[in-house]
Amino acid sequence: MSDELRVHCFGRFEVVRNGRPIQNWRRDKAKTLLKHLVAHRGSIQRDVLLELLWPELEPEPALRNLRVTLHALRRAMDCADGGASRPYVLTTGDAYVLDPSAPVWIDTQAFSTLYRGAAGLWRSGRLGESLQAYEAAHELYRDDYLVDDLYEE
Repeated sequence: MSDELRVHCFGRFEVVRNGRPIQNWRRDKAKTLLKHLVAHRGSIQRDVLLELLWPELEPEPALRNLRVTLHALRRAMDCADGGASRPYVLTTGDAYVLDPSAPVWIDTQAFSTLYRGAAGLWRSGRLGESLQAYEAAHELYRDDYLVDDLYEE
């Protein structure tokens, strides 16, 4: 198995590991934690995360909740195909990051790469190739970004 994680943010949020969707998040906040990591381009400071997830709590209880939530997120990712894997979310100092060496594909990043590439091809007069890249980007766009969370911060 390649241990690949695929994250879909266009439309309903969906995470697939090795071809199997992650369905048992164990805690809703575990899924929300991953959404925040993805939305912040793979890195978020602990203080920011605590404020986003538990704005009503003092720092110590919020930090305990974060540890439990991070554990739940890691377990949900491990159980997607029944085995233990590398941790996709790492702790580095006062931040949490998506492991840059892990095989993680995120639809919004792939979309942006295709779109920028298509625009560059268009500017250089390579219209056919540009059209193919725009069509590939269009295929990734399933619906609005995180459609289930339209009114979330």
